[in-house]
This record gives sequence, structure tokens and C-alpha cells, in this order.
Amino acid sequence: YKFPILGVTALCEYIFFLFGTRFVFKKWHNLDIKKYFFLDRINVPGILLSVLGVILLLPLAEFASRFFFYFFPQIKDMAESGNALLTSNNPVELVFLILLISVTPAICEEFIFRGYFQRTLQRKMKEPFHYFLSGTVFALFHQNTFGLLALIIVGIYLSFVFYRFSSLYVSMASHFTYNTLIVLAVNTDFFDIFLNEKKEIGNNVIIVSTVLFVAVIFIIFILTRNKANKEYVE
Repeated sequence: YKFPILGVTALCEYIFFLFGTRFVFKKWHNLDIKKYFFLDRINVPGILLSVLGVILLLPLAEFASRFFFYFFPQIKDMAESGNALLTSNNPVELVFLILLISVTPAICEEFIFRGYFQRTLQRKMKEPFHYFLSGTVFALFHQNTFGLLALIIVGIYLSFVFYRFSSLYVSMASHFTYNTLIVLAVNTDFFDIFLNEKKEIGNNVIIVSTVLFVAVIFIIFILTRNKANKEYVE
């Protein structure tokens, strides 16, 4: 029942998150949706830098989940059983998984959580509070207790790059990359070189990637110090 479950979930995201949000926005706001959602801006350097950042963030997110299991080891098997939804038996299934788990959330979830929710928060809240709040709500929406801390970290990062580069395509690309890496990690052995004997990402990898991630954040701050979104639509 894996693909029916994922298929229905993806369909609901398109109906309620994408088209539903667009319908509500058209009804309630007399504004240009492309401009408000930052769909008129494709920031290629921002996309490349943000994607690099989310790749470097993956080991830290994995460590955050592992930290949770240190306190609740008895539920680790329960959490890992959820990987059944992410597994594929052949390349065709892998492509479908990427479409359902990577492409759909990158479009639909970013449309509602960053394009509408965070963009609206920015009208009343200052940085960094609006992306802390939107990132946390994004994480809570997933109802994944075991991965909540990791999802909060990722959610805040997606909100951060959306705000700093003022482009929904930046957070969409980062979201797609993160989910795709998770799917590939479950279905391939490409990332095994980064694992230790316990089949976990080694601490040295986590430390190095975290340092590089902080460096990317610093570079983003420098590049956008005069370009951060100050367009609060009244």
C-alpha cells in the first residue's frame, strides 16, 4: 500500500496546499500572487549556495535525530519502520518515490509554508522570529515526533534562505534536494563511505559538515546583507 498512501498524500498536497492556498489568496488578497510569493525571482547563485547548505546540513539533522534516540532507544525500531514508505525495489519505483516525496513537497509545502505563511509573518515580525516560527510550524505539521528536532532545523533553514534571497525557488530547490538525499540514502549505498561501524554518520563527518554549513550561512549573510527582503506588503 506504499504507493497508494503516498499518491493520496501527494494529491491532497496539490489540492489543499497548492490550489487551495492559491484560491484563498485570490479571495482574501488583492495582490499580485507572483510578486507576493516571490515567484517572479529566480536567483541562480542563491539556489546553488542554498542547495550546498542543505547538503551540509544533512549530517547535523541526522545527528539531531540520533540524539533523540539516545534518550528513547526503545522507539528507534518504531521510527525506522517508517522507512518502508521510502524504500524502492527497482529504478522505476525510485523515480516515483522522488516524484512523490521530493518534487511534490518541494512545490506544495513551500508554496504554503514559505510563500504564504512566512511571507505573511514577515509583514508583522522581524528577522529572525518569522523564520523561527514558520520553520517550527512546518516541522510540527509533519507530525513526526522522532524527527521533530531535525525537521525544526531544516524548516528554519528553508525559511532563512527564502527570506534572505527573496525567492521561493531557492527554498523549493533546497527542500527538493534534502528529501531526495533522504530517499537516496535509504535506497542506495552511495553514502556508506560516511558511515561508521554502527551504520551511523561518523562524528568527524558531522563536525566537518557543520563547520562548512556555518561558513555557508556566513557567506549568505554577507552576500545578502543589503538584499534581505524588506518588502512588507501592507
